[in-house]
Amino acid sequence: MAVLRTAVRLPLMVVTIAAFFVLWGLGLPFVAFSKRGWARWRAFILRTISRSLLWAFGARVEVRGTPPRPPFVLVSNHLSYIDILLLASRLDTVFVSKREVAGWPVIGVLCRLMGTLFIDRDSRRDLTRVIDEMNRTLSRGSGIVVFPEGTSTNGREVLVFRPSLLETAVRLGQPVAYASLRYSTGPAAPPAEDTVCWWGDQPFMPHLLNLVSMPGFRAELHFGPQPIESSDRKRLAYELRRAVASQLSLAS
Repeated sequence: MAVLRTAVRLPLMVVTIAAFFVLWGLGLPFVAFSKRGWARWRAFILRTISRSLLWAFGARVEVRGTPPRPPFVLVSNHLSYIDILLLASRLDTVFVSKREVAGWPVIGVLCRLMGTLFIDRDSRRDLTRVIDEMNRTLSRGSGIVVFPEGTSTNGREVLVFRPSLLETAVRLGQPVAYASLRYSTGPAAPPAEDTVCWWGDQPFMPHLLNLVSMPGFRAELHFGPQPIESSDRKRLAYELRRAVASQLSLAS
């Protein structure tokens, strides 16, 4: 059955990604001269493709809480590349991602087309550039998702949130929304931390092939009830991390 699932799901994903490029090309001439129109078209395609890919992965999605309406800044714990699909399936947003992702095959191209803001986390100058881009993104009425842990984990804990990318929210006096992500597998399957979560130095392709061969998994997305605001970005990062950990029933 695992071989059959892989043989069915991989072509489905290829077709879905191909459809992304086709739809993108068909719609671009109509929205190319309108920033808001382009943002709405991008969000529609991203939402549709993300839901299709989650279905192809065999994900059973459970959403709790109310997604924020753009413009917003939202933070979340980070477990896997599946996080992007899960959040994009419910939000009109762009993501902030590490610079290396831009060079990944296929995924990097998709991220660039989706308007992802890439950052070199080791460069202070680049941080200033990205903060300016985040300001412009919010002014256009779009949402922004940040993973302030800076890396993905196995879900056993929520790492300390880096406060640097919360500077935009502090400057604008914008409350920051938060969400928590959790994955689980069936009783007869290996745990999600070894199969769905993608962390450490795991190679991408073996992880992907193993994931599509599984019967499926459960993906939980829980939006926090109220955004959090602070004039101090370190305090804001601390409170957001505590709120996310609390929703996951993990020590903060």
